Amino acid sequence: MESSIVCADIFIKGKMEKREIREEIAKAIEKATRSLKSELSKKNEELRSMSQELVVLKTQIKELRAQLSKNSSNSSKPPSSDGLRKPNPKSLRKRGERKTGGQVVI
Repeated sequence: MESSIVCADIFIKGKMEKREIREEIAKAIEKATRSLKSELSKKNEELRSMSQELVVLKTQIKELRAQLSKNSSNSSKPPSSDGLRKPNPKSLRKRGERKTGGQVVI
């Protein structure tokens, strides 16, 4: 965008030689190119930094998920470390044939 403004200014100034016009346009293009290269370099550095951070965060998430999935039955942790997420106890008794409930009052 900046180069188009410069080009417009060049033509408005009046009669210039073609060589001078080309030099002005070349300078404007060179300046814009340097600016874009600098911006691209900064963005690439940001991207590298974010990629490294992403790898670290993914590793941390993996480790934390592994910790969450452990309890006393699948690791060497004591049962007291299970906290409130203890599995419900399962009865070894078989279910009876009678309906549940109390005595019938007649």
